[in-house]
Amino acid sequence: GTGGRNGATLTPGVYSVTSQAFDLSSNSTLTLTGTGQFVFLMSSTLTLGTDVTIDTSALGAGSSAYWVTPSTGTAVTLGPNADFEGNILASGAIAFDPGATDGCGRALSENA
Repeated sequence: GTGGRNGATLTPGVYSVTSQAFDLSSNSTLTLTGTGQFVFLMSSTLTLGTDVTIDTSALGAGSSAYWVTPSTGTAVTLGPNADFEGNILASGAIAFDPGATDGCGRALSENA
């Protein structure tokens, strides 16, 4: 990602994410910085808007990001042209809209 637009900057840790925890709406950037593991425990679905960027350019070697949805069949949607980074561990379907990419990671669904 390119970063520098708007949004939050987070350091390694475990985050319990409610729907309003940080901005993943259209044209936003979430910057991950430091060396270590990032674990995002989503309270519901994971949806990225159009042109969202997860900026990992400031991560140290060996760092990883994991995005985990609850085990209730919730879905993951990466919006058009989303520049996503990390491993998606979903219980439901995972959709990549046109132009969406996961540059470094895997998208794994338990039931879809």
